[in-house]
Amino acid sequence: GLGTDEETLIEIMASRTNREIEAIKQVYMEALYAAGEQRKGTDASVFIDILTSRSALHLRKVFDRYSRYSKVDVSKAIDLEMKGDIESCLTAVVKCAGSKPAFFAEKLNLAMKGKGTRTKILTRIMVSRSEVDLKRIKETYKKDYGKTLHQDILDDTKGDYEKILLALCGSEN
Repeated sequence: GLGTDEETLIEIMASRTNREIEAIKQVYMEALYAAGEQRKGTDASVFIDILTSRSALHLRKVFDRYSRYSKVDVSKAIDLEMKGDIESCLTAVVKCAGSKPAFFAEKLNLAMKGKGTRTKILTRIMVSRSEVDLKRIKETYKKDYGKTLHQDILDDTKGDYEKILLALCGSEN
């Protein structure tokens, strides 16, 4: 992935014992903790470096370890330690590392929730994910929100815009 030296990663993962791999995860978790909760002020560069240069699988393991080490999970630590665009960006990275389908299902739900539809967000996600992982997003949407994405599009949009979104969405299943 972006910023990852796969050859080195493969070498490390293939040649290390489980104990050594656990020690590597511990080091990253401790670095996040030391850069955030443990100090006064936050060293955002450590969060940025770790969150943008590690695989989703590796991050999930680091997050799990962090949750056992700290009183809060990584998302809450970011919420407590950072504000503004950097908080929003790093929170999105954490959510995507956890589950991209869940991240996009939440964005779609929020785009249609309440009064008015956030058409730019709705359009961007439907178009950009339609040939990537929309099927998994739809499954996650139904599981997380109790309604199908198809039904919420019907309930929240109308006219040609609705027809285009439903065509991108595909069948209700």
